[in-house]
Amino acid sequence: MSSSSLVMALVSVCLMLVSASLAYTDRTLFPKQMVKKYHAGHSFSFIANGAMWGNLFLISWVFHITWAYEHEWEVAWGLSALTLGIVIAVAMYYFVYLEGKFPDSLTGEGSLLREGIESFERNRLERLSPAGVVQVVYFGLAVAHILLFYFHSSPTAEDVIVVGILLGLYSVVANHIPLMLLHRRFHFRWCPDLFAEESSPLLITGVSLALVAIATAVKI
Repeated sequence: MSSSSLVMALVSVCLMLVSASLAYTDRTLFPKQMVKKYHAGHSFSFIANGAMWGNLFLISWVFHITWAYEHEWEVAWGLSALTLGIVIAVAMYYFVYLEGKFPDSLTGEGSLLREGIESFERNRLERLSPAGVVQVVYFGLAVAHILLFYFHSSPTAEDVIVVGILLGLYSVVANHIPLMLLHRRFHFRWCPDLFAEESSPLLITGVSLALVAIATAVKI
């Protein structure tokens, strides 16, 4: 791997640290901050968000691998992938994250607290927190890298397998599966039971794992 690949991984880590700093300033980094800010029994603080840990430890590694093939990416392909990545990121936050029932460090109050409150009838994307805005950009960059890796690169079979494993693990971690298992064991007072409350985490995890498996098999 080139030194620029390491730089790209470090950029990923730095973006997560910036997001964490913004969340702390926004009083949503820790569970106690979320409880005080939204007066809600259940919520997802920044450090409880599986996607953040996945970005820090898994997607940063993905960036490290995929950037090694950036010399194969034409400018037009790069810009197209980035545009599509941002569109997908905005759509995910608009139609999935902003529909979450509980207060979240990235998307604000949650639909349960917004119901029937006229002051929340505003542009949906305005509900993104500062950390949430950074994550939309980050997610767009990650999607662009993944698209270029699978559709406009000639990686080794080893790199394809490693990236596939990392993305599969990310799908599980980002959708709070480990958190829910820990919650059932330790009963965190601030943590909602997503397995009982929402079907989207398990659905998205299943679809993501299937897509990753297919993409990996085809690329190999």
